[in-house]
Amino acid sequence: MDKNKRYYISGPMTGYADCNRPLFNKIEEILRKFFGIENVTNPAKLPPEWTYEQWMEKDLYDVANNTDVIILLPGWEKSKGARAEMKIALEKDLEIITLNELNHQIFLMPNCN
Repeated sequence: MDKNKRYYISGPMTGYADCNRPLFNKIEEILRKFFGIENVTNPAKLPPEWTYEQWMEKDLYDVANNTDVIILLPGWEKSKGARAEMKIALEKDLEIITLNELNHQIFLMPNCN
């Protein structure tokens, strides 16, 4: 994991308890704590009073303009918003990491064995 890259957490929110914020926040914590990554965009921290359209406008802008690596959470393929984020990631040739791949990288860390 490159500390100099910009990371974006992508996954389902609509229909999940608390908009899936606990998982988004845990992944952000892991990126910061275990990998020392400072530039993490966590869409679960956007203002809760925003409309879906406002969230998506900001999210898609961030993926297109402020992201080098997208982290895909489980269920992303069932989320309209996450699929739109993934489409941009593919168009922009961003690095894509699934949660399973992230878990594998954590397991391989010398201080985690």
